[in-house]
Amino acid sequence: MASLRSLEWGVVGLIVLALVASSAGLGSDGVASVTTAGTTSAVVGDGTAEVSVVSLPGERLRIDDGRFGTGVQYLRIPNIRIRVDDVDGDPRLVYRVELPALDVDEATTKSLTDRDGQTVTVRGVDQAFDPGDVTADRYDARVTVRVQSFEVDETVASVNESVAVER
Repeated sequence: MASLRSLEWGVVGLIVLALVASSAGLGSDGVASVTTAGTTSAVVGDGTAEVSVVSLPGERLRIDDGRFGTGVQYLRIPNIRIRVDDVDGDPRLVYRVELPALDVDEATTKSLTDRDGQTVTVRGVDQAFDPGDVTADRYDARVTVRVQSFEVDETVASVNESVAVER
């Protein structure tokens, strides 16, 4: 009977030890905090901002060959510049390029928090295509710039572009 009682206390002790060890990741409010490294999404919350586009990619949006004879072509998505004013809360900017014929829908986000009164550059991310996917000399694309938060999803600019294939 004494060994059964010792076993019970040993199990209880392990459970308590596991609970104490696992609570190290809890904040003062008892809620676990999880951090994801490498995300590109901007933090979004309630908020608004006045945004004007200083430069859109326009004719600089193009498809060309990769370097060093890789045989891969790239959609070159240039940076855009925006002017940010009257930021309230935690809105974000969404810079989106869609090229439906090649199944491209690329979005880059940037937090606008603490950017009031600034001109900000939002970087475009080039997209690679498998050899043989790019068959036309020109493709239609749509470039959209939006301010987004839990309160608003406002389109600042939306333009159709013709994307040239440089060979």
